[in-house]
Amino acid sequence: MAASGLFFTMRAHLLHRIPERGVNLGVKGLAMKSPAAILGLFVSAAGTLLAAALPAAAAASSVRLSVPNAASSVWDTDSSKIGVELQIMNSGIAAAEDVRVTGIDVETGAVAMPTAFPVALGSIAPQGSALFDLVISAPRTDGAIYRLTIRGTFRAAGVTRRFSLHPTVAPSVTAPSPITAESGVSTVTPGGPAIPVNPHGAARPPGFGPNAATPMLIPPGPPRTGPPPNTASPLPPTKLH
Repeated sequence: MAASGLFFTMRAHLLHRIPERGVNLGVKGLAMKSPAAILGLFVSAAGTLLAAALPAAAAASSVRLSVPNAASSVWDTDSSKIGVELQIMNSGIAAAEDVRVTGIDVETGAVAMPTAFPVALGSIAPQGSALFDLVISAPRTDGAIYRLTIRGTFRAAGVTRRFSLHPTVAPSVTAPSPITAESGVSTVTPGGPAIPVNPHGAARPPGFGPNAATPMLIPPGPPRTGPPPNTASPLPPTKLH
């Protein structure tokens, strides 16, 4: 047999035997016996990583943060300042732990309070909510709409996730519009007492009932100073005759 023929025969024999006997790649403790074993090793490692990541991803996707309600109030001491209170609700099925607000943006406005971040809101249980207060500065308070961006983080299944919420507020210095009276609801005239419409007793407005998921929102107001101390001299005791 020629030398070239012998070489190719030995090469084919070696390539045929490699999958059975294995090839030492020089890495201590790692010997890959066959292509099938190599593929199995990668599939097993990928399956392990996927199994570890799935619970955290599922828990994070089960948290749904939103802002269903917002209230705003223009300060009477500075009409460019608006107090805002937001209800941040978790409508998911998993708890959002260690919720923190890390930043706020105001479209065509600025944030006056808080001045330091992050702001901790604690944990928000499924179907629960937390209230977040802030003060913004805005050039117009005539009902113009301002879009807020609330950025933050929460933890779910031990993994920290980010969130971004985009509520809107429309602050106005004008008084609220008159409330239309409903059947069974009393109306109040300036300086006069409430007169029930139903002679058999006050009735609950139709279609309304208690709703624990909608708390009463009270935006933060301007700082107030208390009344000055009373420095007047006490009155002399009254003498009985």
